[in-house]
Amino acid sequence: MRVTPRRVLIATFGSLGDLHPYLALALALRDRGHLPAIATHASHRLKVEAEGVPFFAVRPDPAEWGQDPAAMRRAWRPIDGPRFLLNDIVLANLADSHADLDAAVQAHGAQLLLSHPMTFSIPMIAEARGVPWLSTVLAPGMLPSSQDPLALPFAPWLLDALGRVPAVGTRLVGATLRGLRRAARGWAQPLHAMRAELGLPATTRDLLVDGQFSALGTLALFSRTMASPRSDWPARVTITGFPFYDRPGDDPAVGGRFGAAQAEALEAFLSAGAPPIAFTLGSAAVLDARDFWLHAISATRAVGRRAVLLVGPGASQQLPAPLPSNIAAFEYAPHSLLFPRACAIVHQGGIGTTAQALRAGVPQLVVPFGFDQPDNARRMARLGVAHVLPRRRWDAARATLALERLFADRHAPWRAFELAAHVQAEDGAAAACDAIERALVAEVAAMPVEAGALAAIGAG
Repeated sequence: MRVTPRRVLIATFGSLGDLHPYLALALALRDRGHLPAIATHASHRLKVEAEGVPFFAVRPDPAEWGQDPAAMRRAWRPIDGPRFLLNDIVLANLADSHADLDAAVQAHGAQLLLSHPMTFSIPMIAEARGVPWLSTVLAPGMLPSSQDPLALPFAPWLLDALGRVPAVGTRLVGATLRGLRRAARGWAQPLHAMRAELGLPATTRDLLVDGQFSALGTLALFSRTMASPRSDWPARVTITGFPFYDRPGDDPAVGGRFGAAQAEALEAFLSAGAPPIAFTLGSAAVLDARDFWLHAISATRAVGRRAVLLVGPGASQQLPAPLPSNIAAFEYAPHSLLFPRACAIVHQGGIGTTAQALRAGVPQLVVPFGFDQPDNARRMARLGVAHVLPRRRWDAARATLALERLFADRHAPWRAFELAAHVQAEDGAAAACDAIERALVAEVAAMPVEAGALAAIGAG
């Protein structure tokens, strides 16, 4: 399939787990001759521009509120955390983010837009400017389905329990999900107001859920090992596999510092003894770690293992000094350097960390904080590669017991090895590029002859 190169603007929102897949996709698109750019938080500029990818800053930036312990703690609350993030952070800054994204579309001369579930302005910009767009999701729980529903952060067990009710389980799940949608319907008022301000027609669609999915198609940027297609998913969903980006770099503002000195120290520690337990909270939950690392150290001692702690920017100053000789701490390390050489991976369940853990083929202990993490944790447990310990139950005694059970589980290492082969065989970035190019061909084919010819001529 030969596709005329296009200018593609990729919009995303969130942590490194929300950046890396799109950076992998941008590099793959560039290799095919397209002209990708990324529009996201200013704090991600260093990493994006280091790859030579054009960058556009979009408000709000988590750096403005992510260092506030009270705000981070509130964001991770299982019941009102999602509402706080959506209403007080994302939608409260909708006008600013819309202005930034619209300016980026014009400055880049974008001919195709890719949205993230939290970039609510992209569908409106696409509609207002007549630019085609594709939606994306990073985790299966982001696709609404009563057949395979999201594990709710405030009650991860609820929908599974309802689904097991004989004869009516799926209907009960569907009714519960519809009730939750109705309860949150008022949250979308700023989106309807923005449509009116832009002169776009009013709609009765659920803009928070249905409105984020493009009629042109949705890229599900996760592995088929995590979920299979469902008949009640949005139309035209393509499961691509994980697009991996995990290059060493020094980005002290986000994630933490990892330069040549840290790489040398990590290699020395890994080579000096048995495979360690790898502890990480990603680049978001790590900002609300509190006592996590102290309990990790105690549990490591209790099970008689070595450990590597990835503690985030500046957190090493809060650790005991000196650390035990069997434990090393770093602000950050590319997961592809550490995870395959670990005996177990203890993590928060963010989709980026989960993807790297699956690819590494190592058993996992997942300690989910919130958002999609309980759902990702549940899926890892279903696959037989992980045990789960809720964040509220994390302490030295329970962490020790959970690790002992994980190490006693003879099935988990074999299942992890088996699934890693499937994940490693998927080329998520290439599959996503294929889907994008198929969508571009379909979009041009659907145009009137004159418009299609002009689009093909003007695409460069």
